[in-house]
Amino acid sequence: MRIATIPLYHVVIPLDYTFWPSWIPGYPRIHDQFTPARSVADGGVEGYAARTMTGPERRGHGDLPGRSLPGANPTDIDRIQSFLEQA
Repeated sequence: MRIATIPLYHVVIPLDYTFWPSWIPGYPRIHDQFTPARSVADGGVEGYAARTMTGPERRGHGDLPGRSLPGANPTDIDRIQSFLEQA
């Protein structure tokens, strides 16, 4: 089994009020955002994951997993995790 595609999505959800997170003082949040990914392997097996990313992180991450991971064995978790940590 090999990974066929990994489409990435970027979701932005407006908040009803301004949120001031204590872990990043001085940076109010007016929306929440995250990037879900759907991994599709040959044979139709699918997997899902998501990561919180700000706009600059998302632009920097780009479509790197979608271009680099097709053809990889989806059960080789250590290799894929190492790749994503380095990316």
